Amino acid sequence: MKYLVLALLLIASPVGAAITHIGSLGTANPTAAATTTVITTAATLEAGNVAIAVIALDNACVSNDTPTQTTEVTGVADSAANTYTRLREVCVSVDGVGAGSAATLSIWVTKATAELATGGTITFTHASQTARAARAREFTVAAGNSLKVAGTPIDEFLDGTDATTQTLTGLPDKEYLFLRLIGRERADTTAITLTANYTAWVVVCADNGGADATSMWLAGEFRILTLTGQGGDTSDPTIPAVSEGTDGINTYLALEEYSTLARPVSPIMFQ
Repeated sequence: MKYLVLALLLIASPVGAAITHIGSLGTANPTAAATTTVITTAATLEAGNVAIAVIALDNACVSNDTPTQTTEVTGVADSAANTYTRLREVCVSVDGVGAGSAATLSIWVTKATAELATGGTITFTHASQTARAARAREFTVAAGNSLKVAGTPIDEFLDGTDATTQTLTGLPDKEYLFLRLIGRERADTTAITLTANYTAWVVVCADNGGADATSMWLAGEFRILTLTGQGGDTSDPTIPAVSEGTDGINTYLALEEYSTLARPVSPIMFQ
């Protein structure tokens, strides 16, 4: 009797789109110089869910009014040993000026393999900076999935002015998490006016003695949307003005689910 062993490639098929917002995991807004920024979680990140962790830093980036991709945040870790991946990081400075007139916005994601309990920590590592504002939020995705950037993000420099209308296009029909995030030198908690159908990321401010130029303000909006022929979406929040010469950066991106499961080779025997 002879047996033939066939190796079949089993491609993991994720359950249908399932992005859902759970809530904020916590914030941080230190103003004393340090090489880490720590969010102490005010809620539990459940294993199997996704956390998006965002930080805005007042820093020494020199980009002469042009948004520039950077890696000033060298890593993110949490006390449950989950692995974080950079989604986008951009910086900008006014007229080539460095310290005191620059901003960096850094966005990270983790697919939690272990529960991160309330009172745990999410730690950003970076060069020594003063004002930093950070927030993490929790989302569900389908089993075996995580989130990655879809299409091409749009970055924009802010010099004391409002952000412009931004439209992401060329996206195929499926579900996305659209994120518009803003980091700027500002010393109060004034909120943005949201685009219709978007939800606030909610402002976090590292107020350094009331001085805009040495403080940092993080805000934004997000929307979970299944495209059916639109090709993308538009974000047009109203961002409070600050004095000319203060620096800000904002980015608009779409995140899509993808499978993180391996593709095992399964032997099938038959006679």
